[in-house]
Amino acid sequence: MRFFDLPWKRNLRRAYQVIQRDGFPAFIRKSVRVLLDLAYLGTYRRWTALYDTLDRKTRQCIATNIARLSSGPAISIIMPVSGDDAKRLDGTIRSVQSQLYPRWELCIAVNGLVPESPSINLRTLARQDSRIRIVRFENSTTWAGMANAA
Repeated sequence: MRFFDLPWKRNLRRAYQVIQRDGFPAFIRKSVRVLLDLAYLGTYRRWTALYDTLDRKTRQCIATNIARLSSGPAISIIMPVSGDDAKRLDGTIRSVQSQLYPRWELCIAVNGLVPESPSINLRTLARQDSRIRIVRFENSTTWAGMANAA
């Protein structure tokens, strides 16, 4: 492989173009941003592997500790939902349902702009899990008003 055929040649050419067009300080800023993004990605993956992934033994230990609580607090999660949020709704609800701590309630305030199909799915989920409560607004109201109603 010849020197100029190396894969990083494109990056070197791009760096030269940035320096020529925007100056050396802009090149440094952009380089630092790219390097931080790469470092953060690796750091987050490493953190997730170490702390955010529970094995069966750890899950059992947590479940045992939760069972020992005589009367743990109930945690209310208030979630206003507008038309744009309907896409992420299922994943968010599944995430809440998969929590190890069982004493929670999910209070969902649905804006009238949400299409009917997600609303039907929400009503089905609410019938299946009594911890999910839904309030629907036909008119468009503020997020604060929806959260207060939930």
